[in-house]
Amino acid sequence: MNRKVLFIVSLFAFITFNLTTIAQSKKTSDAERERMKGNVMSVKEDYFYKPKQYFGFIIDKHKTTSLTNFNKDGNYTYEEQPCLCSGDYLDKSYFTYNTQGFCVEVIEYLYENQDEFPTLWRYTYKYDHYENMIEEEWFSNGVFFCEYHNKYDTNGYLIETIIFQPGNDSSPIKEIIKRNSYGNITEKTIFNKLDVFSSNFLYENDKKGNMIKEEHYGLENKLLYRILFKSNKQGDVIEEKNFKYQEDTISHDFSYYKYKYDSYGNWKKRTIYKEDGSIESITKRKIKYYHE
Repeated sequence: MNRKVLFIVSLFAFITFNLTTIAQSKKTSDAERERMKGNVMSVKEDYFYKPKQYFGFIIDKHKTTSLTNFNKDGNYTYEEQPCLCSGDYLDKSYFTYNTQGFCVEVIEYLYENQDEFPTLWRYTYKYDHYENMIEEEWFSNGVFFCEYHNKYDTNGYLIETIIFQPGNDSSPIKEIIKRNSYGNITEKTIFNKLDVFSSNFLYENDKKGNMIKEEHYGLENKLLYRILFKSNKQGDVIEEKNFKYQEDTISHDFSYYKYKYDSYGNWKKRTIYKEDGSIESITKRKIKYYHE
């Protein structure tokens, strides 16, 4: 479900963004951010990379599986999934909420190469009287790792994040966010040591809040990559065009998506095709709802 980057390779790994940039306020649930419809209880995803098929059936059993459980308010209670990094990693996360329904702690077990002794990550959260999450602390095996401090506008939208990490020359890091009148993010600017420019991200959205373009600029305002998106009426990406700019060369990679949906409008199967028509991946979802 891609809630976050599951393992920190560098501190800049916190720069993550959903392809569908629905305007997110303090009252937006995790399920809403995932664009899930209906009162979802759990989502199990089986992901097949470059699968082999025979008469429409997947015969290649090499796959990864993730599981996400939600409470009745649409927020995470448990996640289990492979990590978004190299190597053989498995992540299990447990969520704790206060009486107001806000997440105050996440305990994460990170298993590396099937090690029976996982790395223990602990995340704690604090809120202001406007119900905005203003502080987040990370601990690795009981040792303080880093902390986030967030600022919000009068509508409850995140506009600034500062990250502190003890003993790291690159800390603190500052992220400035700009939004349009609908609350969708239009720009993110990253500063190293608060004042030194590092990189800039620009986003464009359609009237429904679906992202249609993302650009990443580095030092000297150099364009590093551009991604163009098209979405269907459900808000799911159906076309993605990636352009990478290196010196005087431009490389590109095109992908196309097809979906099958359940009666609630949530996709239960997604197939991603490369430009030449070959299948890049297939993801199958089994979604359970609270009324069932």
